[in-house]
Amino acid sequence: SGPERLALERSLHQAIYDLAPTRRLEGHRGTVFSAVFSPDGQRIVSASRDGTARIWDRASGKTTLVLKGHERAVHSAAFSPDGKRIVTASRDETARIWNARTGKQILVIRGHGQELYRASFSADGKRVITASGDGTAIIWDARKGHKLVVLRGHAGAVWGAVLSPDGRKAVTVSEDNTARLWNARTGRLVSVLAGHRSGVMAVAYSPDGRRIATTSRDGTVRLWDGRTGAQLGMLEGHGDIVISAAFNRDGTRLVTASFDGTARLWDVESGAPVAMLKADGAKVWGAAFGAGAKSIVTASSDGVVRLWPFYRRLDDLAALAISVAPRCLTAAERRRLGLQTPAPRWCRRVGKGRRSAGR
Repeated sequence: SGPERLALERSLHQAIYDLAPTRRLEGHRGTVFSAVFSPDGQRIVSASRDGTARIWDRASGKTTLVLKGHERAVHSAAFSPDGKRIVTASRDETARIWNARTGKQILVIRGHGQELYRASFSADGKRVITASGDGTAIIWDARKGHKLVVLRGHAGAVWGAVLSPDGRKAVTVSEDNTARLWNARTGRLVSVLAGHRSGVMAVAYSPDGRRIATTSRDGTVRLWDGRTGAQLGMLEGHGDIVISAAFNRDGTRLVTASFDGTARLWDVESGAPVAMLKADGAKVWGAAFGAGAKSIVTASSDGVVRLWPFYRRLDDLAALAISVAPRCLTAAERRRLGLQTPAPRWCRRVGKGRRSAGR
């Protein structure tokens, strides 16, 4: 059943995150504010307080390119839908577009009056939306850098902005405790999403456009109807500011990042927590899923990008949980993880001792 499957998935994921060492990507010289996968899941781009963005090879964990040009901290970086370009947003009041294969700077976007916090492409790659401390979000032509639409109305800094999957709407989030839903073509305000008790820090659209997730200084995540802006639910569990959120590719799972030192995995339909990812005490600034990469990537205040396993198939989860177990599982542990088959012969031979080097 649904609840039983979710309980089993929760046990397996938590067993893995408690036991498995994470993959650490190191090279930045300051807080990493964001990290996301390329559309094919083979690369990662990260943005840092050190004024650079880095492109990493997921398989090797090595830096392949360093994007240099911003004059101050880089707050976010994101791939275009085809993976050929990257857009960055910086404290130097610019967004920049780069060739993702060569690292060459293609375009500098200027027009905001204060630092930029977020920048991302539309689903067709033709537009870029930026969010700024000047209280506005702006939609730009991604090829020429021309200003297309200014979204104005918030009473505080705009921390995040995103275009809907169909490109017709935009959502902005602000220090004024609200998110706002806009017509992305005309700039007309469609709805004010009110409910958070403090500044709203980040926003994400589900891949099908049906849901919007927002995060806040109030420590909660809220889910909204992607068409009307009506509130659908609230996710509680973090112990500090929730700074980012991202859906997986089928929209059934959400991952959130928080200053409480964790990223958390949630079941979107029920709102139930699935697992907790701990970043060794560092504040977690960003978390995102890989498209087909079977991974989650996190960005944190210790300057490290971390990779975590993520599976939706229970058989894959069970196999991974067993592979990372430091000893043979007890009968009770096997039942908790939903493993109905008998323990392997080598386990039965050595009982509860540690597994042999030949395992």
